[in-house]
Amino acid sequence: CEQECQNTVGSYYCSCQPGFVLQPNRRTCSPVPGIPTSIDECTQSHCSQGCRDSEGGFTCTCLEGFKLDADGTRCIDEDECSQDNWRPCHQICQNTVGSFQCSCQHGFRLLNNGRSCMDINECTEGRPRCHHQCQNTYGSYKCTCRSGFRLLEDGSTCGDVDECRQPDRGRCEQMCVNNVGSYFCSCNRGFVLTSDGRGCGDEDECGADNPCSHQCVNTEGGFQCLCPRGLSLMPDGQRCEDRDECAQPSQGGCHHSCVNIHGSYYCTCNHGYRLMPDRKRCQGE
Repeated sequence: CEQECQNTVGSYYCSCQPGFVLQPNRRTCSPVPGIPTSIDECTQSHCSQGCRDSEGGFTCTCLEGFKLDADGTRCIDEDECSQDNWRPCHQICQNTVGSFQCSCQHGFRLLNNGRSCMDINECTEGRPRCHHQCQNTYGSYKCTCRSGFRLLEDGSTCGDVDECRQPDRGRCEQMCVNNVGSYFCSCNRGFVLTSDGRGCGDEDECGADNPCSHQCVNTEGGFQCLCPRGLSLMPDGQRCEDRDECAQPSQGGCHHSCVNIHGSYYCTCNHGYRLMPDRKRCQGE
């Protein structure tokens, strides 16, 4: 049958659609003159959205974002976000009725194409509140601190690092002095800082401006003032004064009389005596 076949008990017969007539061969159909041969089946369809007429039938169609359900007539929303072979959004996809909407994760911005996401450089857009420095990362950023500071628990504020409390004490040989963002080494009295800024060397206090009135002897980390014979070191440890040997109980070892002079003394004898060669004892003439 060219168009339609009708079954009967033990046989069958062919028939034609409206506007056609069965030919003598009982199988083919020819148009009836003056009668339209095409019937728009879409006028009798139950399509919920669109219909496409075809020869001898019709097909239901759906708008973009919809798809036909199992019965082939009703259009239902198509979830573009759950398709396996197509990913419409770069990051986040939210299905809507007949369409979908893309969005981006925190730290990204949706581009003009409505689908792609671009990293936001928070450091150049003035968003972060970094105390010192800002370093952009993919989808975020992090704050960093200058040398001598450390990042506090809030992730943005920088606090001073006390290098002097570290196990190596800033590698200072003697004393470490902390200040904001840095530190410096210093030395005990009698020592001076070496060229590396960390070690300490003995200071020669006996240079041109030494405090001793007479002789200065440098020692490790200090100095000592000395006085010539006949002078005594004063309580200040720096100046020398005359020592009156004649005021001592021994009177400088003089047999008779002792005469003090600056830095020394000499012995004399009573009348009728003369000084012996040791310059201390007296012998009768």
